[in-house]
Amino acid sequence: MNIVPSLHSDKVTQFRLLYTLFKDSISSTHLCRKCDDFKLYAMRILNKERVRIRSSHDHIQFQMDICQEIRKLRSAFLSPFIWIYEDGLEIHSIAEFYPNGSLQDLLDRDTSLSESHTLQIACEIVEALDTLHTAGIIHRDLAPCNIMFDASGHVVITGFGQACRPDSAASFPLPDTGLYCAPELILGWAHDFGVDCWSFGLLMYMMLFGSHPYVADNDNDNAAILQTKVLHSSLMVPRTMSVSWTVQDLLVQCLERNAALRLDIEQIRAHPYFCTV
Repeated sequence: MNIVPSLHSDKVTQFRLLYTLFKDSISSTHLCRKCDDFKLYAMRILNKERVRIRSSHDHIQFQMDICQEIRKLRSAFLSPFIWIYEDGLEIHSIAEFYPNGSLQDLLDRDTSLSESHTLQIACEIVEALDTLHTAGIIHRDLAPCNIMFDASGHVVITGFGQACRPDSAASFPLPDTGLYCAPELILGWAHDFGVDCWSFGLLMYMMLFGSHPYVADNDNDNAAILQTKVLHSSLMVPRTMSVSWTVQDLLVQCLERNAALRLDIEQIRAHPYFCTV
């Protein structure tokens, strides 16, 4: 299925929204059904008034180009948007729907995962990121809600609405820097593939320990204070959890705040943690 150009708002009538899957400060993701073939899709609706998009046409064209490049990679671990179009004050991005849910759903249900289960998921995320980075693409939004599972339980990375190339990162800044973003993204600094490696470390930590390494689940502080905690809080490994020294070393090196010292995806792949795979 090919990505189509930006379309008139009549396109929205081809889909029926069923219910909300996920919501954040700038967008919402919904389960929807295509009216002609009744197939289910996931629709992300981005409110243009809540983000700093200088040109919605350029933003859509850029997203389409990135998604076309990802589709050409033919990776089973990557699922870019299929359609992207405008509807008034909204940008709609439509992707495959994965009924087995996301890593966020899995963590909400099981809280934390065994080290063997974490290793299985981590291997597939690393494989996906290696493919993406080799193609010169940064994801920039590697959150648990964007790690989906296909019918066989394998990882599929979605949510490419913030993806870019290193040379275009400054032209397409993130409209919202969430708690899974690397320090350089939160600070608005220049960045590269290392931001995905930071987010990978966060995902690893959450799978193993069931919580964010810097922000508590019941933390009600405003976004600025939460981001300050990400920037300055110490990385602590819970003493109540027993994990191998190799995974602790991997976490420390991925969650290195100095991007120049952080592991890149090839170094992550070569880390002793993955030697048993």
